[in-house]
Amino acid sequence: MAAPYVQKPVGGLAIADTKTDTPIIAESSDTGKAWRNFQATAAIAGFTSWNTLDDNGKAIVIVSRWGRTRDFTSLEDAQRWLAQVSGARS
Repeated sequence: MAAPYVQKPVGGLAIADTKTDTPIIAESSDTGKAWRNFQATAAIAGFTSWNTLDDNGKAIVIVSRWGRTRDFTSLEDAQRWLAQVSGARS
């Protein structure tokens, strides 16, 4: 078993650990994959998409193309809309 990683001081000064690859909030791998898949599908159809928070702190999906912007309260709603407007077949 390997010893844990410990940051050691140099010359009497402590060095800050600069590892930034660990997310602050863990995201579900299913959610992350679904979002990346939606972004790719939207991009192929010519849309730009963002996953952000509204003024009340609720998660929303924003999709935009040619100056027209739509916002959705869930990724599923955005996926259904994109399938409808892009003519995707199931």
